[in-house]
Amino acid sequence: MSHALRIRGRVVVSPTREEVGWAERRVIDPALSTAARELLAAAWLRIARDEHASVPAYAKISTSLVALGAPRELIEACHRAALDEIDHARRAFSLASAYAGRTFGPGMLEALLRPERDARDTAALLRRLALETLEDGCLAEAFAAELAEEGAANATDAEVKATLATIARGEAEHCELAWRILYWCCSVGDGALRRAVRAKLDELPRMIMPLRVDPRIADELARHGQLSAERKRLLFAEVRQDLIVRVLRILDGLDARAVGFAAPALVEA
Repeated sequence: MSHALRIRGRVVVSPTREEVGWAERRVIDPALSTAARELLAAAWLRIARDEHASVPAYAKISTSLVALGAPRELIEACHRAALDEIDHARRAFSLASAYAGRTFGPGMLEALLRPERDARDTAALLRRLALETLEDGCLAEAFAAELAEEGAANATDAEVKATLATIARGEAEHCELAWRILYWCCSVGDGALRRAVRAKLDELPRMIMPLRVDPRIADELARHGQLSAERKRLLFAEVRQDLIVRVLRILDGLDARAVGFAAPALVEA
């Protein structure tokens, strides 16, 4: 899970195709069972598509921040995050290709070719940025970082361990960027925006339903950085609860100083 690309509110990713522009050669344990290889190839291909879609997602966030007159530091960080996601996608396509025995890359992401409905005004744009950042950044990126960090700690395959460690560091940084963006949105927005963010907490996914795998290959998967379904559910619940506590602390603090608080004026569309 990385920062989702949403077009007209729908999460989109590119299809895959056999091509050599993204994947690099990786050597994977030849003793892996066929079942484990197939599952690992599919898992890394999902990661690769998500990471690839995050590149234009950060471009959209950057554009929104520019339109709203956001601080330079947030815009710069979005562009650095996009470069990180290109690297993550390259690593993930490389591992997916190694497990599958054929070379994968992204196809056309045609959803980007269709015009998106723009927010009606700066208030609507700010609200959309805040709510999407909460779910796709503060929640999804935090969960991705935790998955990658624990997977890297468990992995014995050197290539997998290095890739997961890199992704864990990057997603943790992107999560903190999301918190900075969310705080900025809430601080320059009005009470209605903060109430929308508070209400969004009840709408966040409450659990994930990862696929259960054949226990006969569980050890192979663990050595290649994959966590069990139960561990993934537990991690997600912990991340979600931590998020709620942190958001409420931010909102309570901002609401407490709302009397006499002069928010910076937004750039008019």
